[in-house]
Amino acid sequence: MMQDLYRIDSEIWNPLGFIFSDGQADVGSREYDGCVFALDSCRILYRKAKITPRKTGQFATLWKRNHENKTTPYHLDDDFDCCIIAVEQNEKFGIFVFPKQVLASHGIIGSGRKPGKRGFRLYSDFDITLSKQAQSTKSWMKDFFVDLANPDSAKAKFRTIIDPILHSTNLKP
Repeated sequence: MMQDLYRIDSEIWNPLGFIFSDGQADVGSREYDGCVFALDSCRILYRKAKITPRKTGQFATLWKRNHENKTTPYHLDDDFDCCIIAVEQNEKFGIFVFPKQVLASHGIIGSGRKPGKRGFRLYSDFDITLSKQAQSTKSWMKDFFVDLANPDSAKAKFRTIIDPILHSTNLKP
């Protein structure tokens, strides 16, 4: 887990002047390298997606334990600002940077309208999608995908995604 985070930090965050700190492993999401950390004032949930044998794309879980110790989807009211999910395929590596409002609007985390999900499939630029549902999902996800193949374009894309999150009035001081 930390190897991927250190790579992202050295290629994107540090050169942009962001401070990566307060990393804590999420024991319940160990299988997906789950952790929580801060990037400047932004509180981030992190996972690394997995390739599954029968379907295109990759899969990641995104859940927490409730007061009864049962798994439950994250909610819009939970204390995080965005979710970063790393994807790797052969020599290709990238990250999705999802503001939590985007995750809520697509029913991935809970909101007043939808209960949320405990996991979901991701389609990066590396994936060739054939089904209409996968193509539709890939279409909205592309705006939040950062391919680390070219560090300069990766930094620019990351900045485009993260700046509105950092300037959101919803961030905690």
